Amino acid sequence: MEVYGQFTLDRQSARFWNQPSRSAFKDYERPLFVRDLVLVQEQGDPPFRLGVASKNQAEQASRSMWIPKTAVDGQYYSDITFDNS
Repeated sequence: MEVYGQFTLDRQSARFWNQPSRSAFKDYERPLFVRDLVLVQEQGDPPFRLGVASKNQAEQASRSMWIPKTAVDGQYYSDITFDNS
C-alpha cells in the first residue's frame, strides 16, 4: 500500500509541488493501479513479487489490494518486493 501512495505522489507535477492544491493534484485511482499491476504481470517475468495478505490485512482496504487472476478469481496482497536484477 505504501508503494501505491508513493506512485500517486510521483505522478504530481511541479505545479502541484510549488503550490499544492486539490485542483493541481493528479489522482492515481486504485483500480488503475491494480490494472497496471495486472498488465505488467501479464507481460511475463514482472520486476516484482506480490506478498499475499494475511486475513487481518485482507479485511482492511488500507492494508491490502485485491488483484484479479481471472474474471472471477483473485487474491489479496499486502506488499510488493522489487527484484534487483
